[in-house]
Amino acid sequence: MKLKKLIKQFIPPVFLIIFRKLKKNEPITHSLWIGNYKNWEQALTKSSGYHQDNILDKVKTSLLKVKNGQAAYERDSVVFHHKQYSWALISNLLWVASKYGNKLNLIDFGGSLGSTYYQNKDYLNHLNEFSWNIVEQSHFVKEGKKTFEDQTLKFVNKIEDCLHLPNQCLLISNSLQYLPAPYEFIETVLELDLPYIIINSTAFMKKTEQLVVQHVPKQIYEATYPAWFLSEEKFLSKMIKKYELISNFKSDHTPPVVVNGVQAYWKGFLFRLK
Repeated sequence: MKLKKLIKQFIPPVFLIIFRKLKKNEPITHSLWIGNYKNWEQALTKSSGYHQDNILDKVKTSLLKVKNGQAAYERDSVVFHHKQYSWALISNLLWVASKYGNKLNLIDFGGSLGSTYYQNKDYLNHLNEFSWNIVEQSHFVKEGKKTFEDQTLKFVNKIEDCLHLPNQCLLISNSLQYLPAPYEFIETVLELDLPYIIINSTAFMKKTEQLVVQHVPKQIYEATYPAWFLSEEKFLSKMIKKYELISNFKSDHTPPVVVNGVQAYWKGFLFRLK
């Protein structure tokens, strides 16, 4: 399957699966993940999908507050007034940039309207060369270009639109688990021979995997969609065919949960092309 076709059906806008309740900062329980489905089509029939207008509208409204200085950052369309940096991600991005002489052109696959960019850009703006290029669904790209794009933040429809950039690094942050065929996507990405790949805040289980339906809390917005808990073992076996594993790290914001009796967790990895 071509990347462009995958983009049309992929991922919600940067969801951290466990979100903190707005006022009490309490973790949502694993009841957000229902079922264990045989295939994507079956799970999709139990879901409302990723393309509702209310998702884009809510994310846009929240990120405009961040852009205009009315909030510190946004996550899952929820605004926060005290910024929580993703230190593990920042350290890996700075490590990659150091290999390029403090230059970095990031390709953010599934980056919403700039959630991760606005959260962490303070520690990257000093780089000698820096751009953050978001690959998203077409309606997000259209809104992003209209409302948020500037000299650093860009929006494109597919990864291939960024292959001309020097000093590349691909970031796949909390989006791989929302693809209908994540391993097929990985195989397609491997063919691009990108110098560095960072996987951030992705849902895993040790050896097994599950396909569930995720229920977004109504405090955020009403939506349900299929989501994978991927096999870490299977995922790594795909990646190490062409990439060297440099580091791995736990998610900054997502503690482990038990789903259908199996331990699940969010994790990240930094890979370098062999």
